[in-house]
Amino acid sequence: RNPVTDTFPWNEIATTGTNPSVRRTHTSILYNGQMVVFGGYSGSSYKNDVWTLDLTTDAWAEITTAGTAPTAREAHSSILYNGKMVIFGGGGGGSKNDTWTLDLTTLAWTEITTTGTKPSARFDHASILYNGQMVVFGGDDGNGYKNDVWILNLITHGWTEITTTGTAPS
Repeated sequence: RNPVTDTFPWNEIATTGTNPSVRRTHTSILYNGQMVVFGGYSGSSYKNDVWTLDLTTDAWAEITTAGTAPTAREAHSSILYNGKMVIFGGGGGGSKNDTWTLDLTTLAWTEITTTGTKPSARFDHASILYNGQMVVFGGDDGNGYKNDVWILNLITHGWTEITTTGTAPS
């Protein structure tokens, strides 16, 4: 299909199961045919719950996790790496710069102890997975918007700030 000339209509999916509460600024990843949703803000409270939507059966399920969960948050980022949902930063009761994993097989949370200088605590940033690294860009640290780039090596758990060239986004 041609994304320039073809149309792509939206269709609401009729789901089963109990829906998550209404929320915004949560994150989601795709894992084994399921959308995995973490956190967000309901308009009155920050969330740290985990939900899945099975994309074959269209069934919602709240996931019971093990271990200590991250504090409730919104506007964080998440990626999928080696069967784990990796969460960084966010806001909700103050900006955060912590890193967590949710093992999607055991459903156990682990806070990652990182090395090196961390990015400043931030929310509204973006992240991607690239070559076994979580690349974090921008966000708001409470003192204004950032346009810096950080890499978290997901094997060594070391943070590195990247020196970029050219004109940074403004």
